[in-house]
Amino acid sequence: MLAEFEHVLDNLKVDRRTGDKAMCFCPAHDDRKEASLSVKAVSGKILLHCFAGCPPENIIAAADLEWTDLFTEGGGGSNTSFKTTSTGQPATLENYADYTMLPTAFLKELGLKEYRHLGEPAVSMPYLDESGTEVLLTRSRVSLTGKPKVKTRKGDKHRLYGLWKLEEARKAGYLWLPEGESDTQTLWFHEEPAVGIPGANGWKAEWASDLAGIERIYFVLEDAAGEECWRKLAATPELQERLYRVELEGIKDVSELHKRDAENVKERLAKARESARGGWISPRARPRNGRERPGHHVGG
Repeated sequence: MLAEFEHVLDNLKVDRRTGDKAMCFCPAHDDRKEASLSVKAVSGKILLHCFAGCPPENIIAAADLEWTDLFTEGGGGSNTSFKTTSTGQPATLENYADYTMLPTAFLKELGLKEYRHLGEPAVSMPYLDESGTEVLLTRSRVSLTGKPKVKTRKGDKHRLYGLWKLEEARKAGYLWLPEGESDTQTLWFHEEPAVGIPGANGWKAEWASDLAGIERIYFVLEDAAGEECWRKLAATPELQERLYRVELEGIKDVSELHKRDAENVKERLAKARESARGGWISPRARPRNGRERPGHHVGG
């Protein structure tokens, strides 16, 4: 066991630990309810990741540590690149699994692979066709929380992520339509039917034909960018009478729900579907002052 790892843990409040991995209460923010700081010893260095988004330099300062405390003696060479990443962790498959709190084996089953992008670790995510056999495009996670997080392979044309899962949604009678790959993967992990929009601004009305035969479509609203995506969805004629807006109580998205309450994700999503609002209003139902009439819902 690394002496440096023990030293770092001595400066933190540890919630639980397994070998060279630990979950601690982050000292850089008010982290009293649930431990959100992942601490892990990997390849001669200590990796820190706060799931609430605290940058590593803030964590180090709050814990009264130094950057040198995160490296074993003689392990140098990576100090600079470590400090300049947004989370203090490169986008390896293992780190992506830790970040999403999804099993590495599960992500590999979805075709995720680690490779080098411009000399740095990245995770490729294949977009398959409805048969699940042909790769339509590939997007790569190049950063855990920095910008850009995801890049599309040059020459590839965007599509919905998870087309091979659509038949499951037709059988279930409903579909989750989240933003991005990680939320989609989280929903699949909990055996929920889902396909992902490649980014908050990525929806294209032409994709509505892919969703034919699905009775209800649920969109989880996250933020201002999500509002704009919602408006685009609600303006798509083929979706209007099937589209429902979901807001998770005090939780940003499905991934955060999984991280906070993994055991009850399916139950909470079922309740969210029950309370979801329809997103369409006909022109005849909208009064001249633009206000919503009782019994109808407007997008946003």
